[in-house]
Amino acid sequence: MGLFDGFKKKSLYREAFSFIQKEKYLEALEKYEEILKIDPNDPEAWTNKCNVFSKLECFDEAFECFDEVLKSYPNYENAWYNKGLFLTKLENYQKSLECYDNVLELDPMYVDAWYNKGNVLYKLSRFDEALECYDEVLRLDSNYKLAWDGKAVTLFKLKRFDEALKCFDKALELDPMYVDAWNNKGVFLMNIGENEKALICFDKVLELDPMHIYAWYNKGEVLYKIGNFHESLECYDKVLKLDPMDIYAWNNKGATLYDIGRYHESLKCYEKALEIDPKFVIALINKGEVLGKLGRYTEALEFYDMSLELDSSYAEIWYGKGLIFNKLGKYGEALEFFEKALELDPDNAETWYEKGLSLKKLKQYQEALKSFNKALKIDPEYKLALKGKKEVLDLKSK
Repeated sequence: MGLFDGFKKKSLYREAFSFIQKEKYLEALEKYEEILKIDPNDPEAWTNKCNVFSKLECFDEAFECFDEVLKSYPNYENAWYNKGLFLTKLENYQKSLECYDNVLELDPMYVDAWYNKGNVLYKLSRFDEALECYDEVLRLDSNYKLAWDGKAVTLFKLKRFDEALKCFDKALELDPMYVDAWNNKGVFLMNIGENEKALICFDKVLELDPMHIYAWYNKGEVLYKIGNFHESLECYDKVLKLDPMDIYAWNNKGATLYDIGRYHESLKCYEKALEIDPKFVIALINKGEVLGKLGRYTEALEFYDMSLELDSSYAEIWYGKGLIFNKLGKYGEALEFFEKALELDPDNAETWYEKGLSLKKLKQYQEALKSFNKALKIDPEYKLALKGKKEVLDLKSK
């Protein structure tokens, strides 16, 4: 390759990079093809060509391209690394791990490979191993903010809450504008019951990026948790303005409307979610619940049965069916459904209470009393269970 060819290659690389920045991937692909005509043995150009195929979602071509480059250059760590990223994108986590291991065998100091290996292990719920990878990143580069954030999220999964908070704070000390760390810290705080502090984090995200859909969603969720339903609805509307196909936002909006008694509007939200994804089990269950609330029992049971066909592991389905059979006066069948729900969720006070009601109607007073007591053991302030217990004791004393 002559001197002119070298200058031409550099120019083509700049042009290709510019096209990628503008998401003009076909044009970038042409530039890499031109580079490879000048120098067919340029592994970087081959690897970048593979990456462009991945961007274009031409997955077969990307696979062939990576195989070709690694066949010719088996020790080119960047090709292994980028193939790992590609396989992670396809959720082929085991194969992507193999790629990152190949990178690290060739170069144990390859920081990004340690970081992305940690991410894959996290996705596989192998949290202790993920933590080791993030620690290795931070040993090599203590200012790697992504690793501090990843470590924080992993420590949260391991229920090491104090350490997790320190890691979030370290990531934000390195970069106070780090939007994802603010959002992740907010989710962490929400999950440990620090709702007001979580709200501050989500507001910070939205100050930095008003289009951050996850922050709007999470803010809606935390506002719902603290009982601020109307502001929660505003957040879900923001999400749906950004992405009208977000089934979780439609579902959560429906749940919020249900809790403030706007049942018909709630029903429309669940119907919208199911229009997008007819097999969205949570929306099927919730639609069954609101139909039951509206007294449309036959339809409600149809939706509960559709939910069961897809996934019978939701205690809410069995509980919902039990409620309807109680209302229909079929207490024996209701009792069977509540017992099934309690097998799946034995610490649900409401289910124990409803089971108690069924037993009371069946005049099985001693068993009813046990159920009400069980509900009260879980929630000592449960007024309906206290009332049910008193009624049973009054009946037994007559």
